[in-house]
Amino acid sequence: MQKSFKFAVVTVSDSCSSGTAQDTSGPNLVRLIERKFDVSDVIYRLVPDDFLKIKECLEGLISEDVALIVTTGGTGLGPRDITPEVTKAIIEREAPGITHAMMSGSLKVTPHAMSSRAISGICKSTLIINFPGSKKASQECFEIIETALPHALNVLRDVQKDVKTTHQEIQGHFNKGCHHNHSNADVNKIAYRLRSSPYPMLTVDQANNIINEVITSGSLLEEFATKTECLTIDKCLNRILAQDMYSKIPLPPFRASIKDGYAALSSDKVGVRDVLQGICAGDHLNTELKSGQCVRINTGAMVPDSADCVIQVEDTKLLKHSEDGTQELQIEVMVEAKPGQDIREVGSDLPINTLVLNKGTLLCASEIGLLASIGANKVAVFRVPKVGVLSTGNELQSVDSELKPGHIYDSNKIMLMNLLEENHMKAVDLGIVHDDYEQMTNVLNNSFKNKCDIIISTGCVSMGDRDILKEILQKELNATIHFGRVNMKPGKPTTFASCTMQAEHKVKQKLIFALPGNPVSAFVTFQLFVLPHLKRLAQYENVEHPLMEVELIEDLNLDPRPEYARASAFWCPTKKCYLAQTTGNQISSRLASVPRATILLMLPNKTESKPKSLKGDKLNAIVLNIHALG
Repeated sequence: MQKSFKFAVVTVSDSCSSGTAQDTSGPNLVRLIERKFDVSDVIYRLVPDDFLKIKECLEGLISEDVALIVTTGGTGLGPRDITPEVTKAIIEREAPGITHAMMSGSLKVTPHAMSSRAISGICKSTLIINFPGSKKASQECFEIIETALPHALNVLRDVQKDVKTTHQEIQGHFNKGCHHNHSNADVNKIAYRLRSSPYPMLTVDQANNIINEVITSGSLLEEFATKTECLTIDKCLNRILAQDMYSKIPLPPFRASIKDGYAALSSDKVGVRDVLQGICAGDHLNTELKSGQCVRINTGAMVPDSADCVIQVEDTKLLKHSEDGTQELQIEVMVEAKPGQDIREVGSDLPINTLVLNKGTLLCASEIGLLASIGANKVAVFRVPKVGVLSTGNELQSVDSELKPGHIYDSNKIMLMNLLEENHMKAVDLGIVHDDYEQMTNVLNNSFKNKCDIIISTGCVSMGDRDILKEILQKELNATIHFGRVNMKPGKPTTFASCTMQAEHKVKQKLIFALPGNPVSAFVTFQLFVLPHLKRLAQYENVEHPLMEVELIEDLNLDPRPEYARASAFWCPTKKCYLAQTTGNQISSRLASVPRATILLMLPNKTESKPKSLKGDKLNAIVLNIHALG
């Protein structure tokens, strides 16, 4: 065990955090961890039974790269016991074996252990374990699992030397071992790898048609067409409405003044009026007016029932006011008013029971404002896909660590997760997975079983000796690979697969978009193959990127494959058309070609008669950001 690992104990207790009770469990667990791991700097935190405060504490410790977080308290059946719920909201993968071991061992001590709801799981490279709140029970749970913790942390933190030692120790207890149907030895026989892809080369249109057919013929599209969730309107931006919405109240709900002025009787025509009082917006004053009387009124205020017009202040003259100037007492009406003048009658904007928004409407800012105006605080919206994103490769590392020799920072995962968030989908971080058969299999299986409808991976799908993803999909997930090559640049190795899996007591269809590892390839193939179909599942009406015609301002060499070049488009007033210029070197590893791109130029494949697209040629382009077009 590496002594550089950080450890933390978090006590969750209202009474202990407020100082009305003394925490004995937390300090005891600190001592147990210090003894077990030979450390002296275990972090100790004390928080109340408050969801946000617990979550903030755990996320803060994870950001500090703590390897093991042990919580104590809040795991029972009480209304304030929410530690497992907070933990579930944070972890990316559960560790059910640890939880089961604690439950099994605790039940041997007391039957009351069955009321514990503790869970264990992993967030990034941090293991989180819930313990009971009592000193005795928490110590018993720690002692049940303590022998397995060093190995678990070494595996989680990828400390290969210590992992290998532990595995050798375990194997020493057995003369015979059970073996998987595969082994890393099979993967390591690189001399026997395929030298050419067995998958036919498809066009982009053919590939998209296959994806559409798989989604349409499977259970996933029907599931999303019928599965809704009820959200408060402040959480509904860019979601699709799953019900027709009718106004339950008329708008306005009362006779409202359109102007600042005076509510009066039109039959009094011009002349002197006594001002009885003032009515502001929000006041509920129903003053009875007689001939020669009026009330001062503000825009949006409720007009008294006895008034039939509002005279704007510009059509009056002040004759008398109070000595202190705070009240108007008498005015002269200069312009004759008509009945109903400057009054919004009840329901004039929107009568009661009027259809205001149709099912299938995309809820943008104005639609949400309209829902608020009719008092619709909660609405049913279609569920959006939950999409897991993982990067594969031994050379990848997180951007929050110092770069090792021979490594690169993982840009794909964070880019794709933000593209998902940008397009209002739910993204789940599945981490960086090494080119390891068993690890990759476990991540895919656990992600589908626990949380994800769809997985997007990058890398591990080309012809390299460590590109094992397709084999794992077929052998371990029993998946169907619908295509494994597309005639395009960048993005040739793009792979699409589907499988069925038991989840939530049902057999569900799952999708896998295995994108190339080069960052630009991942970006382009996400736009072409992933995003439109995610929008289709989420019940969007317009799912395809808009197309536009542009004129080239430069000569471009063509490739044998159709190419999607990153370019910027800008309007030319003299030519009355959009002009396009590429964003520099178009190599698929150069992510710097993407940020300034507003379009993907659809370059045709190279032929003998046309080896180049020339300046002045008109081409179609896929619009990436319609708001950024120059």
